Order: sequence, then C-alpha cells, then structure tokens
Amino acid sequence: MNIKHDKEAVIKLGIDLICQKGYNHLGIDEICQKSGMTKDAFYNAFKSKENFLKETRYKTETIDST
Repeated sequence: MNIKHDKEAVIKLGIDLICQKGYNHLGIDEICQKSGMTKDAFYNAFKSKENFLKETRYKTETIDST
C-alpha cells in the first residue's frame, strides 16, 4: 500500500531529531522508522539526507523570521 506522508510533519520530526542527536549521528533509517516512511518514500520526497537537512534548515529559518 502506498501511504502519502505529511512532508511538513516529517520535517518537524527531523528538526527534533537533529536537535536531539545531531545531524552526523542521525541516520535515514531512524528518520524513516520514527516517521513511518519507507526509504523509497524518503528519497522520493527529499532526494538525499543533505536535501532533508536543507529543508529542515529552511523551515527553522522561516519559523525564526516570523
């Protein structure tokens, strides 16, 4: 079954996980496990761990500027 994931929720989860563990100690497997995403869904949504970081940084910058 193909489940549509809420990208914003995954990004918010990612921000929390990065704050807790640090980027270098956080793996895609953990992001997928905690969010319920498959690796295929993760890579389809974000393309790479680096792009995921860029999106979480953009989200925090957007939050900080409001």
